[in-house]
Amino acid sequence: MDLRKELRPLYVSMALAGFYHESENPEENDSGSEEPPSSKKIGSSLYCYIVVGLMWVNFLRYIPSFWVGPDAEKPLLVDRVIHVIFFLQCATSGTIFLFTANARKGFKSL
Repeated sequence: MDLRKELRPLYVSMALAGFYHESENPEENDSGSEEPPSSKKIGSSLYCYIVVGLMWVNFLRYIPSFWVGPDAEKPLLVDRVIHVIFFLQCATSGTIFLFTANARKGFKSL
């Protein structure tokens, strides 16, 4: 049973969202010769890093909202805290997904 084929829809959706790309490990090459990474692999990994970077920028742009604007209204403060926590959770999980996909070793099939 090839687990990689079974999980292909998950890999594709994660790649479209920018959380997964094919690894560039030379040991995965069946021919035994080291080939330079293709432009498709470089482009997909660059896309993933850009998506995760934008998630962190989105989190960082909401931090100054605690010092700018009307502070006396409690519903706005609660809304700001919820937004900041949500963006922090998204950026952290995206980073963990990306680095976990990069660090996998031989998880092709069972």
